Amino acid sequence: MVTRIVAMLALCAVLSGSCAGNEYGAISVQQAYRLIQEMKGNGAFRIIDCRSPREFAQSRIENAINMDISNDKFLSAYDGLARENVYLLYCRSGIKSSIVMKHMKEKGFQRVYDMSGGIVQWTRQGYPVVTGIENHSEN
Repeated sequence: MVTRIVAMLALCAVLSGSCAGNEYGAISVQQAYRLIQEMKGNGAFRIIDCRSPREFAQSRIENAINMDISNDKFLSAYDGLARENVYLLYCRSGIKSSIVMKHMKEKGFQRVYDMSGGIVQWTRQGYPVVTGIENHSEN
């Protein structure tokens, strides 16, 4: 347990310089991968894919949920999320997810990270993806 806490504090330092207060920002795919590994099994961690359901089905990060920014219910879907959870956002290239991060910051979410380069950079770096029509959609 102590080792896990120390590892989490170290990860926080790498991602943002501290764990105090609210945290927002762009992180690299390498940092995103480390965050996913460290938060594995943590019920307060969510990976959100901001792309369309069609793009989501083509390839996505394992355990991601699809919350399409272009959906009419986009704002209400994000408003229903717990403000205290840790969120990793991504889209195709990083544009949509940066918009979502700004929205979540305005709505008082505490820890939101945007993966720079999106799924394109993730796959270029050789990180794993899942494919198929299984839909973990929130909207």
